[in-house]
Amino acid sequence: MSMHARAGSFFALRVPASSLHARAAKRHCSIVLVLSVLLAAACFSSDPAGNDDGDADVTIDMTADLLYSPAAATARVGETVRWVNRSNIPHTVTADPDLAANPQSVMLPAGAAPFDSGLIDAGGSYTRTFTVPGTYRYFCRPHEGAAMIGTIVVSE
Repeated sequence: MSMHARAGSFFALRVPASSLHARAAKRHCSIVLVLSVLLAAACFSSDPAGNDDGDADVTIDMTADLLYSPAAATARVGETVRWVNRSNIPHTVTADPDLAANPQSVMLPAGAAPFDSGLIDAGGSYTRTFTVPGTYRYFCRPHEGAAMIGTIVVSE
């Protein structure tokens, strides 16, 4: 290596261009490798929202079309239901007559307590294990007026 004087500065080291290119190429390869691994992991994910359905027995999606999908589902007493927000807007899962604008939006079997998930952001989820059999009608608080209403029938 040689040292040369530069105007307005002290001495600077001169590094051969081939050494700089080799280091840049190694950095580039490392970045490409990391991005490739992340992309492969994303492609093989079974859940587009990035949520693990874990121990959920039933999964219901909340969509950008302001729907629960499926709109009607079934479960057995003791099973866990997971609602997953697959849209980019917040939703709720609400079965509380005190929070409904329309009393027809809610149905609870005798002995079942009202519930409300609170706002579920994009990609988020809410789980509930049902212990009382019967028909539950629930709604999305921000989209009740758009008839975002679902039903789940819980059997023994």
